[in-house]
Amino acid sequence: MRLFDSRKQSVSEISRALRRETLGIAQQVRERAAEIVEGVRRGGDGALLQFIRQFDCPLVTKRNLWVSEKEMREAEGRVPNRFEEALAVAVERVWRYHEGERQASWFVNDAFGSLMGQQIAPLRRVACPIPGRLAPAPSSVVMTVVPARVAGVE
Repeated sequence: MRLFDSRKQSVSEISRALRRETLGIAQQVRERAAEIVEGVRRGGDGALLQFIRQFDCPLVTKRNLWVSEKEMREAEGRVPNRFEEALAVAVERVWRYHEGERQASWFVNDAFGSLMGQQIAPLRRVACPIPGRLAPAPSSVVMTVVPARVAGVE
């Protein structure tokens, strides 16, 4: 922990110090994230499982990472109707909101004959982190999966 004393330092000095620290932390995060991405590229599912064990769930295995169709049907049967209805309302509201911010591709030719513009194309797939062990958060599904689907992710 670092302490700042505004009686001895100006606000601008404290602000500069915090910005330097924040930039340093951000750089460390970017470097670590790049290492993880590269590790998964090289090691595939095995590396992904190792990172999940390291950062989230030490007991995860490939077998318990995926949910079978049978497990899905059994779980669906335990969901109260009122909860399902509330979730449907949340999905509809989030869907409508994100439809409003969806962008379209556009192109223009300038006076020199150059084609300029923006191509909008959804990713084929995305990863959506969903807490589920100690603090299940269905809202995380709504707030991550719905925008991806609105954007066109399969």
